[in-house]
Amino acid sequence: MKTLSPKIVSKLSGDLGLSESTIKKNIYLLARQYPHATKNALAQIYSFQNRKTIYRLLDKEDRASLPTTSPIVAPAAQQNIHKRKQVSGNSVKNAPKNLPDKSGFKEVYGRLHGWSEAHQGILQLIGVVVGILAIAIAIIIAL
Repeated sequence: MKTLSPKIVSKLSGDLGLSESTIKKNIYLLARQYPHATKNALAQIYSFQNRKTIYRLLDKEDRASLPTTSPIVAPAAQQNIHKRKQVSGNSVKNAPKNLPDKSGFKEVYGRLHGWSEAHQGILQLIGVVVGILAIAIAIIIAL
């Protein structure tokens, strides 16, 4: 396996403001996560994590050993993918049958928007506090 290029290490050292030994250590630690990548490809991954790039300093072998970012889908799994049917217009026939009643609206709306139960509890507490304040204001005005 190829060794880490000193040119790449010195460039990263200058760009990141770290010592060369720190850069080498961090790159070699990445080898655990990416065992099939060359050392120079690991340096590119490290530089990318630090918002820099050394891609132009890599040769073809280093570029080929960079891990892919898109998942590889097996041919058998591709056959099981179902496409969504496109609905044209707003017909009653295509409308969902089981719409929630108004009492469940907040629960469904909260789930759709990623609100956790804690957030929903806080919103309910705020509603109670606002109700109490409205009653207190009404009593004060009545006096």
